[in-house]
Amino acid sequence: MSRSPSPPWSTNAPAAPATLRERIQELQGQLREARLARHEEITELRQSVDTLTQRVQALTLDNERLRADLARQGAVTVFPGPTATLSPG
Repeated sequence: MSRSPSPPWSTNAPAAPATLRERIQELQGQLREARLARHEEITELRQSVDTLTQRVQALTLDNERLRADLARQGAVTVFPGPTATLSPG
């Protein structure tokens, strides 16, 4: 009877050459670095979105206050919607 070859995952299989193992470790290190950079970028973008959201909200409140002030003075005709037009006179 002839002996069948060992499967590649078997403990009897020859070890990968050192250069191949080194290359795998190098690629794994590059992958870790890329994942870390991506995580840092996403974190920064989320912080930027939060900051911009707060600024837009503050500007919206300022705009509403200014429109109300102008409407009380009678210097503005307020139309429904996001814009107002100065009335002549």
